Amino acid sequence: MVVFAPRGLRSRGLSLVELMVASALGLMLITLMMQVLLSAKQSLGLSETVTRLSASGLFGLELLSDDVQRSGYLSIYGPLRKNHLGKLTVSGSLGPAENTPLCVSSDTTWGRMVDQPLFGLNDTRAGYDCIPKRDYLRGDILLTRYLSSQSVGRNGLVNPGQRYDNARIYFRAGISESKIFSGRDRGDIKNQILSSLSSDHALRSHAYYVSNSGRECQGLAIPGLFRETLSSSGRPRREELVSGVENIQFQYQVAGQYFNADDVSVWRDVKAVKVWLLVRAECPEPAFIDRQTYILGDLSYTPNITLKESHYRRRLYQGVVPIRNAR
Repeated sequence: MVVFAPRGLRSRGLSLVELMVASALGLMLITLMMQVLLSAKQSLGLSETVTRLSASGLFGLELLSDDVQRSGYLSIYGPLRKNHLGKLTVSGSLGPAENTPLCVSSDTTWGRMVDQPLFGLNDTRAGYDCIPKRDYLRGDILLTRYLSSQSVGRNGLVNPGQRYDNARIYFRAGISESKIFSGRDRGDIKNQILSSLSSDHALRSHAYYVSNSGRECQGLAIPGLFRETLSSSGRPRREELVSGVENIQFQYQVAGQYFNADDVSVWRDVKAVKVWLLVRAECPEPAFIDRQTYILGDLSYTPNITLKESHYRRRLYQGVVPIRNAR
């Protein structure tokens, strides 16, 4: 027996026109969603880039500012004393080293130039062997020296929780005299101070500069803020601080005016330092062009729009840092 369904209840499929309309609507919806997702991804990427630029710039500026403020802090009992000949009353088994713009990386000389706690070079490393030619990229160089804020020992005794590294350079500050020695020689007779008041601190020496990080993005080198610092051996050691720093510039206040490093004759007269820090993104953005001109002290920089350097996002940070221990 054949049973026929009523005409109104028979199933019918979609027509070709309906299929085409549904497909077109689906494609439009998918395209719209893709555009929304792509826009969201680009916005997220831009937000991350701006956040990283801000974090890098502020951290680098704070790091430099802290060091500049501390430069010259070489005694808890006031400025380093000098005798009637103008010589420092500092001795010890190592003693101070003669001031020189050179860096001797084969011994501890560089870290012991305590009579020059601040020094700079203007857009060069010429004659400054502490920073190898292969490492220096561009910009100014700034050198600071000071004592660590935390004492390792007092009156010849080790503070609780502290220890001396055998080869590290230490400064024993007294009321009328001071000593410079390596950790292994802290008990040497040459490093004894007659006064009952003395405090031992590790010496800090930092030379800041811009260098290539050795990393790349899209085949292009990534610059960064580096410094030479005194290692536990008492000799200079290179370390990376902030990725993406493209240039640094400094000017120095003497007698109420600011000068480049070339024009500073007596570094003890510097009362404050202006700092400029130019930070760029690690990776270029092909659709972005940076047409801004950046003024960093005596340097004016505009990215060349015909080169890939114009496809980086940048931020310029600057500040004025007073020297707390200016003489």
